[in-house]
Amino acid sequence: MPKKTPPDISPAGQLRWMIEHAGKTRDNLARDLGLENSTVIDAWCDGSILIPFRMIQRIDESLGGEGHSLFFACFLEYQPEMRAAMESMDIELVLDKHMVDVVRAVRRIRTKSRHAPVLHTRNVVVVVPG
Repeated sequence: MPKKTPPDISPAGQLRWMIEHAGKTRDNLARDLGLENSTVIDAWCDGSILIPFRMIQRIDESLGGEGHSLFFACFLEYQPEMRAAMESMDIELVLDKHMVDVVRAVRRIRTKSRHAPVLHTRNVVVVVPG
């Protein structure tokens, strides 16, 4: 059965959801990340400090594979101009693992074209660099 989407897709909400669904504690995650205690994790989870992009892969490895969602949540939260532009053009980023699998599959396609493959469905656009 697929995991449910977190109700709060802010970076803090996404991280709290990931920790809960991985069956870990904040202390477990802190240890996995090489931190002395969970103080930084607590701050990330309550949104009082930003989750550094450089930590997302390590968080993903510790919590079992939802890092793409955390990355996009951070991207949208930390890049307000990009978010506003996307909203004004009615473009949304899909935070679904299945879409990530589609993107990975498309990247494997070898094409003689100099242009990247583009998937377009309604108002969701995915451009996959070649």
